[in-house]
Amino acid sequence: MATIPNIEVGRAVRGGPTAYAAGAEATREACAALRFHRPSAFLVFASARHDPDALLSGVAAVAGDTPVLGCSTAGEVLDGEHQGSVVVAALASP
Repeated sequence: MATIPNIEVGRAVRGGPTAYAAGAEATREACAALRFHRPSAFLVFASARHDPDALLSGVAAVAGDTPVLGCSTAGEVLDGEHQGSVVVAALASP
């Protein structure tokens, strides 16, 4: 019998053609990794090169009213170092 985890984490890194697209695509991909629970919070770390309002609008388009925390970065880390990108982690728990 499979055990349902108490905590799930989905994550993604995206560059996207626009800040809005990068935020939305990374958030959508992070959510796709969740199998059992709805997102409880999102962590967003984005290059300072992105327009923060457009980026957060893209994240919010997918995240809805789920809390979003994060900051701008000089370099994003997810399975290696990235530049000019957006990293989103979706945290999920009952």
